[in-house]
Amino acid sequence: MNAAIQAKESNALKIICADGSNSVIQNTLQLIHWFGTIGGRSRNGWGSLALDSDSVAFQPLGQSNPLLQAISRPLPECLQYDWPHALGRDDRGLLMWTTRQDYDHWQDAMRELAKAKIAFRTALKFTNPKGQMDRRHVLAYPVTNHPVNAWGSQARLANQLRFKVISHGNRLLGVAYHLPCGTPGELLRRLGTQQNDFQQQQLSVWQNVHTYLDAVMHRIA
Repeated sequence: MNAAIQAKESNALKIICADGSNSVIQNTLQLIHWFGTIGGRSRNGWGSLALDSDSVAFQPLGQSNPLLQAISRPLPECLQYDWPHALGRDDRGLLMWTTRQDYDHWQDAMRELAKAKIAFRTALKFTNPKGQMDRRHVLAYPVTNHPVNAWGSQARLANQLRFKVISHGNRLLGVAYHLPCGTPGELLRRLGTQQNDFQQQQLSVWQNVHTYLDAVMHRIA
């Protein structure tokens, strides 16, 4: 593959920090280990990276992990802000899932994540006339062959679900996690009388997606 960084490539990162900042640095490195991806397609899991260190003991993903809990926020609260700022959580816990099986090759893990992404999107059927806002538009915009007249072809709404491939012993797991946020005010205003309906649908649409992921993936324990 023609890429700046090849699969399984290893590079050294040296960090020098002031006394008293070790915990901040360690937490930052831990978050990079859990969530870090690089490159233009990193939201979908491309460019996934992992850290290894003699001085930092990296922890596995877990619902009760204090750092994960500290960066999380209830889903309804996250949707009140139009920028991704926290890991979402609901009544079942953190909004993070892993593939049901692990893999020898990263391509297989990526393929499974892609299947899940396509499935939860296509499960939301279009019910409104073409050109009007519909539930699928909550997930991301634009949607192929289903533009919203009020938004046109230039508006962009990034998918809030992110993906990554992580090490699992000597094998690999696919991970999905939700960084929820509300729709930007400019896009809402363009919807006119539909904006209240769209805002009210956001929570239920994402809850449906989470229920689907609970069925096809494993919520982290």
